[in-house]
Amino acid sequence: MKKVILFCSSILVLFILITIFIYFRSSNVDIQSHNFEQLKSASGDYILVQEEKKDKYGVDGYSFIIKSTKNLKDVYKDDDDYFSKNSRFLLSWSDDEDIVWVYSGDVGLYYWTLNSEDNTWKKQLLSQNTENPPSLPKVFKKELAESSISKILKERGQWK
Repeated sequence: MKKVILFCSSILVLFILITIFIYFRSSNVDIQSHNFEQLKSASGDYILVQEEKKDKYGVDGYSFIIKSTKNLKDVYKDDDDYFSKNSRFLLSWSDDEDIVWVYSGDVGLYYWTLNSEDNTWKKQLLSQNTENPPSLPKVFKKELAESSISKILKERGQWK
């Protein structure tokens, strides 16, 4: 009986130590410890952060925040942007510009651009900008190559 109690106590202590380690590691503001490198913008000035949240009906999902790499403060957050955990979406920085691209099976393709004059971010649906949209990230071209959205964009001359 003593061996069972000792074993259970050891497991409990190990669980507590792992929980403490995970908590302190996740509360560290060092970018490298959060593995934000893959979400860093082309300039390196911004990162994308995924945030779990519930919609107004209590359905689990995600929203995204653009943060400054200098101080990790939010520079853009749209509380209306929400993706259900069950829906398909892609999110990426542009390959050579500080533009965030989003593909949502529900909404379509849109992007956020930074207005350098007033330092605000603007969201725009690709379908609303048919004149001169920015180039799609390579990862989007790869993932959406066979989709109906790629055929529409190719017809419009927007598959750059």
